Amino acid sequence: IRTIFPDCIEQPSVHRLDMETSGLMVYALKEEPHRNLNKQFENKIVKKEYTALLDGVLAKADGNLAPKNNQKEGHIELKFRLDPDNRPHQVYDEEFGKLGITDWKLLNVETYTNPLTGIKKPATRMLYIPLTGRTHQLRLISADQHGFHLPIIGDTLYGTCNPGERL
Repeated sequence: IRTIFPDCIEQPSVHRLDMETSGLMVYALKEEPHRNLNKQFENKIVKKEYTALLDGVLAKADGNLAPKNNQKEGHIELKFRLDPDNRPHQVYDEEFGKLGITDWKLLNVETYTNPLTGIKKPATRMLYIPLTGRTHQLRLISADQHGFHLPIIGDTLYGTCNPGERL
């Protein structure tokens, strides 16, 4: 950004995405818009939505908070924290963890085709609406046994990432 806009502020990003995640980034080139946009994120005026492909069929997931009885949408709350012995991993911790809150909706069950190998497998397309902004929040509610226990396809930290796959 600073190469294209040399007069922009030193740190123009307004929010973050996990390193492997694809998505829209918001930048501000000047201090006042940067401050205003930051306030909008802090005050939860900005609504974020993410689409993810889970590695399998959600209806067959065995996590503690996996949906039951053909549930198609819901609300999930999990407490987790950094695992200092295995950075940047986060771990479930009911006692000391910070609460991550996410609304979710099952969009579709489909066949995922690996773009490199052509191998096909079942996948669940999810819409996630994070109400908090914890590190790896969506990855954890998907993969952890206390959540759905169904990782996002291409997740190198909490799932299995086969050649050709990516978040």
